[in-house]
Amino acid sequence: MKQYYVVIDLEFVKVPRNMRKIYKRGTETVQIGAVLLDEDFNIIDRFESFISPKYGWLDSEIMTLTGIKKKMLYNAPDFYTAMKRFNDWIEEHIKNGDTVKFVEWSDSDQRQLEYEMVFHGFDDTRENVLFSGWIDCQTLFGAFMNEPNRRYALQDALSITVIDQYDERMHDALADAYNTAILFGALMKKELRLSPYLTKKEAETTKLLSCTLGDLFGNALFQHV
Repeated sequence: MKQYYVVIDLEFVKVPRNMRKIYKRGTETVQIGAVLLDEDFNIIDRFESFISPKYGWLDSEIMTLTGIKKKMLYNAPDFYTAMKRFNDWIEEHIKNGDTVKFVEWSDSDQRQLEYEMVFHGFDDTRENVLFSGWIDCQTLFGAFMNEPNRRYALQDALSITVIDQYDERMHDALADAYNTAILFGALMKKELRLSPYLTKKEAETTKLLSCTLGDLFGNALFQHV
């Protein structure tokens, strides 16, 4: 029996208020990115899929933030189809008896994914694996920094640590999943180090500037309306 880790990241579009009467959520997923790690935290494979939104709208603000263009979504699968492909990808590597845990940066992706799976009636018998065994790498990083209550943005964590060959794109689901995977692996192997140009005390007290989807959408991001 082997242990695997699926590091996942989602990108969203905003859902107009008039559509929330049906959808009852402020965001809708338009991109899934995932990286598969083995029990030694080595990268085995990567997965990416854009998703055609049914209720949300790709506005100029999100296009600028994520780099996603409307043409990328024109022929993209719907949520149900994308999730089936995602599960099939996992099963290509995970055999009977193996275990898998999901890793994310903050717990927002898990909550978003759970909502959309229920909303879209994704009743694949394999779905139970997606509702258990989640690890919040953002929380692990806060503990590493001796600041368990601080919620570091992913790009801030990358900027103050020594991480080789990370993907410099931000707010791209596959790039963010890859970068989270690199950080997670270094944390679990106890190999993560702070940049020599920034002492730990400075890292704890410096106010790092960043723009996250949470900052952009505020408290409305993941609330049921």
